[in-house]
Amino acid sequence: MLSCHFSSERYIMLQLKPELRLTNNIAIELAEQDGQYRYNSKTDQVNALLSLSKRDYEGVELYHFSSELSVDPIWNRNPVFTAQRTVQFKLQEFKAQQFIANYQYDNNRLAQYFCKPFFGHSLNDVPKQTISMLCFDGEEYHYFLPLLSDSNSWLEGDEIGLSINISPQVSHLTSLEGDFLLYQKGSNPYELVEQVCLAACKRLSLLPRDEREYPSALNYLGWCSWDAFYEEVTHAGMLDKAREMKEKAVPFKWFMLDDGWFRLNEKKQLLGFEAHQEGFPHGLKGLTKALKEDFGLDYVGIWHAFYCYWYGLDKNSEENQALAHTLKATRNGYHVPAATERENAEFWDGFHSFIKESGFDFIKVDGQAAIYSYFREEGMIGQSARVLHKGMDDSAREKFSNGLINCMGMAQENILARTTSAVNRNSRDYFPEEEDGFVSHALQNVFNSLFHSEFHYTDFDMFHSYRKDAESHAVLRAVSSGPVYVSDDVGKTDSTYLRPLCHADGKIIRCEGKAKPGIECLLDDPSTTATPLVVENTLNGQKVKAIFNIYSSEEVVNCEIAVNRGSIMFDSLTGKLYKEGSHHLESQWLKPSLLTEYELESGVAVIGFSNKYLPSGTVTKQSATEYQAKGSGEFVVYSDKPVSLEQSGETHQATKVDGELYYFTINAEYDAVTLSVQ
Repeated sequence: MLSCHFSSERYIMLQLKPELRLTNNIAIELAEQDGQYRYNSKTDQVNALLSLSKRDYEGVELYHFSSELSVDPIWNRNPVFTAQRTVQFKLQEFKAQQFIANYQYDNNRLAQYFCKPFFGHSLNDVPKQTISMLCFDGEEYHYFLPLLSDSNSWLEGDEIGLSINISPQVSHLTSLEGDFLLYQKGSNPYELVEQVCLAACKRLSLLPRDEREYPSALNYLGWCSWDAFYEEVTHAGMLDKAREMKEKAVPFKWFMLDDGWFRLNEKKQLLGFEAHQEGFPHGLKGLTKALKEDFGLDYVGIWHAFYCYWYGLDKNSEENQALAHTLKATRNGYHVPAATERENAEFWDGFHSFIKESGFDFIKVDGQAAIYSYFREEGMIGQSARVLHKGMDDSAREKFSNGLINCMGMAQENILARTTSAVNRNSRDYFPEEEDGFVSHALQNVFNSLFHSEFHYTDFDMFHSYRKDAESHAVLRAVSSGPVYVSDDVGKTDSTYLRPLCHADGKIIRCEGKAKPGIECLLDDPSTTATPLVVENTLNGQKVKAIFNIYSSEEVVNCEIAVNRGSIMFDSLTGKLYKEGSHHLESQWLKPSLLTEYELESGVAVIGFSNKYLPSGTVTKQSATEYQAKGSGEFVVYSDKPVSLEQSGETHQATKVDGELYYFTINAEYDAVTLSVQ
C-alpha cells in the first residue's frame, strides 16, 4: 500500500493513506493504482474506488475526496458505507513538538455541545472529535481545520500519529464525496489561523465574524434569569429583580427570560406558545410590557431550544395544529421542526412572530449540537445542519434584526453551518457553585477563541457579580469582544465589578478585535503549568492584555511584559505604569492584571477614565490636542511635561500627580476636552 504524495514547491506535502469502512464496521484498505485508490475483492465481489485531490484555495491547501462502492449484479448483495468513520485518512511522516487541539467533548448531559482545549506533545494523544488543531514542529506552525461538507470530519490520534475521519452520519450510502480539510503552515500562528478560517468562510459561503451584524441589545449590560431561578422563573420573580436593579441604579438595559416559562404536558412536550399561567398570569406580553414601561428596560430576550423545546412539541395539542405539518417525528418519538427548508422556515416564522408580537427583541437558542441525536439517519449531517441553521438565522435576521445568541452549539456542524448569526457561546455553562470554576471557564473561553472568534463573536456566558471570583470573570468579559451579562439571585447583585465594564448608560466598553491566547501560553496549559494565562485583544487600535494566574492559589506565576519603544502600558486595576522595555510581573490567584498599551505623541498619551477596565474606550481623539471624553471621575493623562486640561471653557489642574501620570477630576458625558502641555 502506498501513500498519496502531492508535489508542490509552495506547500508541504501531506501524506495521506485512506481506508473505507462498510457496515458492521468492516474496514477495507485501498491500494494506489493509476493515481486513484482501489479495492477489488474476488471473495465478496465488492469493488471500491476513492479519488483524492488537493488544490490551492485562497492561499491554503484544500483537500477533497470522492468514493464509491459497487458489486457484481449477479451477487445478491448491497454493500453500503458505515455511518461513522466512513473514510479515514492516516497522516504519515508528520511530526510536531507541541500542539493545541480544540475538541468536542463528552460530559454527561453536555455531550459534545461544547469544545475545550487539549495540550499535547504526541500526535497519538489528539482527542477524537478535534475540529481545530495548531501544531509547532520546532520551526514553523501548522494549522489543520477539518471541514463540513455533507459529512462532518474531525482529527484524532491513533497508533501512527494522526488521522482524519469523515462521517455522513447515515448508513445507506454507496457513494460519498466532499471537501474535508483546510491546511497551511507559517511562522505567525495567529495570521495562520485567520487565513485558514477566512478560506473556510469563503468556501462554505459563511460571513466572517467581522461582517456579521452584532445584535444591538448586546452592546449593553444585561441580566439572565437562569442561575437566579433555573426552571422556577416567574413574572413576579423577574419584576423583583428589575425592581432591585432600579433601586441600585445598576445600568442594565436588557433582561433574558431563560428556560422555565413553557407550558408542557406530562412528557415535557410543548403544549403551545404562550407561557404557563401559574407563573405568568399576565402572559408573555404582560411581562415585557412591565419590564419596559415600569422599569425602563430597552430590550427583553427569551429562551427556547433549537427544536423549540428539549422534548419537542405535543403534536396533538389543539394550539399546535396550525403548524403540525411543519413538524417531524424523530426516531425517539419527539415532534420537532423538520429539517426541510420550507417546513422549517414556516415553523420559525409562526413561532417567532408570536414571540415578537409578545414584545421580545431577541432570542437565545439552546441545544444546537444535538442535530445527530434528533435527525439520525434522516439525512446527511451537513445537509441537515445547513437547513436547520438557515431557518434559524433567517428568522432571527428578519424578526429580531439578527438578535440571536446561539448556545450549546460548538460542534463542527454548528460553527461551519451558520451563515449570518453573529454570537455563539464559547464554553460550557457557568456553574456558580463550582469551586474554582473560573479555571476551567477561563481555559475553555480563551483557547476556544483561538479559532472560534474567526467565525463568531464569542459569548463567554453569564456570571455572578457577588462571588469571590467576580472580578476575574468581569475582567475576562472585558477582553472578550462579546456580550456581558450576569445571572445574580434577587437581592444579590454587587455593581462593584460591573460598573467598570460599561458607561453610565449601560453601554459595554467592548474590544473590537478578537480575544486570543497570548504567545506566552499559546501551546502550554496554564492550569497545569506555572504559565500565566494571557489574553490579548484590541480597542481603538490599541493593544489590550489581561493576565491571570489559574495555576495555583498558593504560588505566584511569573510573567514578562514587553512595552514597545515609544509606548507605555497602564494597568487599570492597579494604576501601575509600565514604560518601554521589559518588566517582570508576578500574577496572583484571582488578582488579574489588565493592561492597555498607548503610543506616545510628543511625550503624551491620553489614558482615559481610570475607573473603567478599558479606559481607552472612554476617550476619542478629535485633533492634535482635543479629545472627546465620556465618563466621570479621575481622567488620566501621561505626559513627560506638566499638563492642564480645559473643559467647556474651564481650565482644570491635576488633582494628583504620580510621576508622569496626571489625574484630573471631571464629569464629561461626550464633552470635548483640550490638553495644554507646558
